[in-house]
Amino acid sequence: MWDRPPGLSLCYKCLPQTDSLPDLALHTALYDALESGAGTEALRVWESAARVVVLGRSGVISRDVEADACAADGVAIVRRDSGGGAVVLGPGCLNYALVLSLERRPQLRDVRASYRQILGWLVRRLAVPGLEISAGSDLAIAGRKVSGNAQRRGARALLHHGTLLYAFNARAAERYLKEPARRPDYRGDRRHAEFLGNLPLSVRQIRDALHCKPGTAQTGRLKAGGQNFMPSSFLPASFAIPKGP
Repeated sequence: MWDRPPGLSLCYKCLPQTDSLPDLALHTALYDALESGAGTEALRVWESAARVVVLGRSGVISRDVEADACAADGVAIVRRDSGGGAVVLGPGCLNYALVLSLERRPQLRDVRASYRQILGWLVRRLAVPGLEISAGSDLAIAGRKVSGNAQRRGARALLHHGTLLYAFNARAAERYLKEPARRPDYRGDRRHAEFLGNLPLSVRQIRDALHCKPGTAQTGRLKAGGQNFMPSSFLPASFAIPKGP
């Protein structure tokens, strides 16, 4: 088991379904603080109680989103500060945000290596047979995507966003998202519902794998009274790049 490095911020929260929208503004604030040299590394984990469409930093609603369906169903459309395509979050989709120091972890300056390290860590922690890195920034099982990931990079800081699908209804992606023009080779011509899958784990098993345990600390913009989870360990100051793509 990896121990939390000395001095690492305990800004690690695992939110149950008490907040309807992810606190993306807080991720940006944590990233900006670390980029300025004043902040600390952090990991936040949450799940949205309501469905929400999240655009990438350069996403375009008219190109990426079925806006009429979102309006009809009352589904909010928000934007995150990392790149990548539009996604639908909601029940059955656990989400995480990592804010990491590129000065403390210079091995993450290489984009491809950073994905291999972070996703390789997840593969090892989740220990699901057949779970593998696909197309550089996805995790998949038997050709079905169970985790999508995106980043924003600065001179000092890295913001990494990711999803972990465990009981997600992929039909929501078909209703609220347009089919992307750019597709990884392993997707082929499959539509969202044929392409997305779920980890064969419960949310509790995923939290346990990430070393979340019940806690009571309140920081950031968490709602008063919401249950939180604190880590018993964290990413090490340096960790090996796993073999593979």
